[in-house]
Amino acid sequence: MRRAFTLIELLVVIVIIGILATLATVAMNSSRANARDAKRVSDLKQIATALEMYYADYNSYPNIITPGLALASQDGTKTYMKKIPSNPTPWAEGACTSGSDYVYNPVGGLTNPTSFNVSGCLAKATGDVSAGEVAMTPSGLNSVTCPARICGDCSTTGCGGTCVTNITNTGTTTAETYPTVQIGTQCWMTKSITNVGTMTTGVVYGDDSLVERACYSNSQAICNTDGALYAWNEAMYLPASAATTQFTAYTGSGANAKRQGICPVGWHIPSDKELATLENYIDSTINDVTNYFADQMGTGGTTGYRGIDVGTKLKSGGSSSFEGILAGYGLAGAFDGRGTNANFWSSSQLSATDTWRRLLGSASAQSLRNNVTKAYGFSVRCLKD
Repeated sequence: MRRAFTLIELLVVIVIIGILATLATVAMNSSRANARDAKRVSDLKQIATALEMYYADYNSYPNIITPGLALASQDGTKTYMKKIPSNPTPWAEGACTSGSDYVYNPVGGLTNPTSFNVSGCLAKATGDVSAGEVAMTPSGLNSVTCPARICGDCSTTGCGGTCVTNITNTGTTTAETYPTVQIGTQCWMTKSITNVGTMTTGVVYGDDSLVERACYSNSQAICNTDGALYAWNEAMYLPASAATTQFTAYTGSGANAKRQGICPVGWHIPSDKELATLENYIDSTINDVTNYFADQMGTGGTTGYRGIDVGTKLKSGGSSSFEGILAGYGLAGAFDGRGTNANFWSSSQLSATDTWRRLLGSASAQSLRNNVTKAYGFSVRCLKD
């Protein structure tokens, strides 16, 4: 007689194999996460080295660099880095609750930056650098306790909750709160960016070393209720030269292309396509969201006044809860339109000088999609990544 395994023995063996397989999977996943973090550190160091080579030739850092593209000399004859590396995916893991590609920020003047930081995120502590947001600067890799544009991280704010950020200007830190609302598949802030940047007199954005904002009639009180007015390049956190240059304004590519601009971490300036998605959800008669190119530039879709009642629903008090306050606009030192229209920037450029916007007017139930010069001072509304 041959003795076989009993059922209990077989079950014990199966359980042991399952436990070993689980442990092996966990160990493998942890090893892969560590490898991704090691690559992130290596990438940031390589980018910093290329930037220092650029600085040695021009005594300033570049205005913008883009993952996936080369970092070349201004005349294109010299290459400092053949391809700026991209952040390995998944971006959201460990201490990184959300994520993006590496983001380059010129510091100390957008025209001729004298410093820089390249931000990223580490899933786990690596060496003497803590897990979470990090920034590579000329002095090395450091943990970041305050994001480059707005102190505070709203990436974990649940839709319907309130985004709370701390904004620091000229040494003073103030708290900002931004309620949010779910509209279709999108999560929007229900008020415009209020106090990011230094307030200017009139609609004059003359200091390229600062983010500047205008308040209607030069009134801080109106900024507090209606939100500030920003030129397109200020809203995008780009140098003044972006007003007459078709900058690559996105982080990422295709349908995932985003521009954080002056929005909090975890949020971004909506593209023309994303604004169309909002309009189409509220008013299906527009029905043109599929006509936009995948790069999110505003090259498809209908122009002019659109829909039936989308404007009414988007305005303050409308059924969408978007709460588009008729904050007016600024241009060339003058203000107009408060109480009669609201204007919102998109991140999508039509040309070197023009960008797509949305207008809500007191005299129309529709919304207006058209392109205008980047020099206008418009409201900025943020969309969750």
